[in-house]
Amino acid sequence: MRIVRASLVTAAVAGAVVTGAGAAQADQTVTANLQFLDCAMTADIMDIPALTAAPPETITVSDEAAAQLRQAGCL
Repeated sequence: MRIVRASLVTAAVAGAVVTGAGAAQADQTVTANLQFLDCAMTADIMDIPALTAAPPETITVSDEAAAQLRQAGCL
């Protein structure tokens, strides 16, 4: 019984660590218009999801991609 309880506690802690890691990597929502897409392509930033409709469209990008977009002057 003691081993089972220790295993459950270990699994709960591991789950909390994974959940916390996911929360730490929050994505950002941006509006993709033609100027934004042109800027991102010119800066060779490829971590942008494909659009599902004609611009402008709201898309979600990673924090890393958002930082690259800001550095390139796209945001």
